[in-house]
Amino acid sequence: MNPNLSDIYYFREVAESANLSRAAERLGVTQPSLSVAMKRLEAAVGCDLLVRSKTGVVLTKNGETFLKQSRSLVKEWESLRDGIRAGEFEPRGEYTIGCHPSVGMYTLPVFLPSLLNKYPDLSVKLEHDHSRKIAERVIRFDLDFGIVVNPVKHPDLVIKELCVDLVRFWVKPSIKAQVVKSGVLICDPALNQSQKLMASLKKTNFEVKKVITSKSLELVSRLTEAGLGGGIIPTRVADMQSNKKLKAMPGFPEFKDKICLVYRHEIRQHKASQKIIEAISGGVF
Repeated sequence: MNPNLSDIYYFREVAESANLSRAAERLGVTQPSLSVAMKRLEAAVGCDLLVRSKTGVVLTKNGETFLKQSRSLVKEWESLRDGIRAGEFEPRGEYTIGCHPSVGMYTLPVFLPSLLNKYPDLSVKLEHDHSRKIAERVIRFDLDFGIVVNPVKHPDLVIKELCVDLVRFWVKPSIKAQVVKSGVLICDPALNQSQKLMASLKKTNFEVKKVITSKSLELVSRLTEAGLGGGIIPTRVADMQSNKKLKAMPGFPEFKDKICLVYRHEIRQHKASQKIIEAISGGVF
């Protein structure tokens, strides 16, 4: 049988009392139970720790060595336990938040500086990918939180809507006619929004003749502002990157995005997690 931490505590009391009966009384256990615990500990260590007699017990040389080493072990355990308990009252520890880089541009600055200033023992690690992959990683316990676009419902996920955005077809106003004539489209085709709008463009007067792809929506916005073509861009990104110099084409299809906080049900048990959820949910995006 493997020993437990209580066996080590019991051993220390026996060593101090030098008597099983007295140690059992102090510990509030029966003497037979204490004897079993000592035998279990000795069996696990593989040698005798105590010499028993009618007058009491004496530590063997191995017992003396074990007693010294056990003090360090118990101290480390108590430090670990106290650190965990402290986290129940004061947010601390490292947590990971995942989001698409473009989503992070307008969400993270809203809550992260004030959160970390308020709780200096809290550490946050950021991970970036497409929203669907971020949500999958939250489900797999790879990430603690995700700020994602249009998450799919899952029994393990809590989903809190933070804000909405519109994905549109944008152009540089001064060359709108040339853009339509050129048929150059700039977008991230891996995004579901881009795929939907590309299919819908067939119903407009914009005929796609060439597609320039980029995984960076910020770059798509800047290239659109430079007059390279029309861009499929979320409104928040387009306004932020071009300082509202781009214009959405009127009458063109648009896609409504819901930006949400996602996390697993279990994580709400931690004090730090509760504060992170409050900070993100209370942000004005």
